[in-house]
Amino acid sequence: AVSFGGKSSKSIAIGQLFSFSPSSGWSSLLASGSRPARRSGHVAAYDATRNSMLIALGMETGHSLLADAWALDLATNTWECLQGTDAGCSSRPPVPPKGPSPRGFGAYYQLDPYLFVFGGFSFTCNERGETVRTCNNELWALNIPTVQWSRVQTPVATGNAQSNPNTAPFAPSPRLLSAMVGPGRQVGMKNPLLLIGGADLNCMDKGCMYPTANNE
Repeated sequence: AVSFGGKSSKSIAIGQLFSFSPSSGWSSLLASGSRPARRSGHVAAYDATRNSMLIALGMETGHSLLADAWALDLATNTWECLQGTDAGCSSRPPVPPKGPSPRGFGAYYQLDPYLFVFGGFSFTCNERGETVRTCNNELWALNIPTVQWSRVQTPVATGNAQSNPNTAPFAPSPRLLSAMVGPGRQVGMKNPLLLIGGADLNCMDKGCMYPTANNE
């Protein structure tokens, strides 16, 4: 297992790499090449086609949000920018305009060939021109081999259909710091995603289940 980034004990975003082996425990890794910005609240996935770890999104120290994508070659420990606009990405395409806006601390789960990302927070301007942090309830899918984002549109009940929450389609409320898992085949669903908890201004303890595009 390989880990990148996170926060230090002083709540400062870090850019360190570590590997974990059941036999020897944790060890530090030194990577070469241009490196992604230090960050926390990002998403990560394993790309079997490149034998690499892919990271995207997240928040730098100073609360700057990111929307780039990088890959770490696990054979050579070399970083490569896949999408972005900073100095290390000069030869790469910018973040696609149809991708998610810069954000961090969303829930994510890898269900090959996709990495699903739900929610998180971003900064927007309110009607008084003030910059405020807002949560969202968007669901995005990142095609890992092609590094292409697509918005997953989920049906939402309206009118009388909202009266039965057990059968009517609905979207979870905006949130960050939630968890997402794949519980396996369920009745009527082939590959559902289970979203658990999270927080907005108040803590949450709810669980919601999404069928993926391969539902039956």
